[in-house]
Amino acid sequence: MAYSKKGSRASLVASGSITGALLLSAALMGGPLRVPATLLALAASCTLGTYMGKGYVRTKRVFPQGVFALTSLLLSGGYIVSIT
Repeated sequence: MAYSKKGSRASLVASGSITGALLLSAALMGGPLRVPATLLALAASCTLGTYMGKGYVRTKRVFPQGVFALTSLLLSGGYIVSIT
C-alpha cells in the first residue's frame, strides 16, 4: 500500500521479504521441518509486529499500524504455543 501511494521501494522490499518468509514457512509447516518453519514464521511475525508497534506508538494511528501490531502479537503467541 505504501509503495502504491508514495512509491516507497523500501516498503515494497520489506513487505515482499516478510511475505516470502511467511509463504516459505507455511509451505514447510506440514512436513518434517515443522519447528524450523514455525521459528521462521515467528521471526517474521515479531519483526512485523515490532515495526508496526513502533509506528503505532509514534503516530497513534489504529489502521494500519495498530491492527498489524496486534495481529502480529497474537500470531506470535500462537507460534510460541505451537512450538512447545
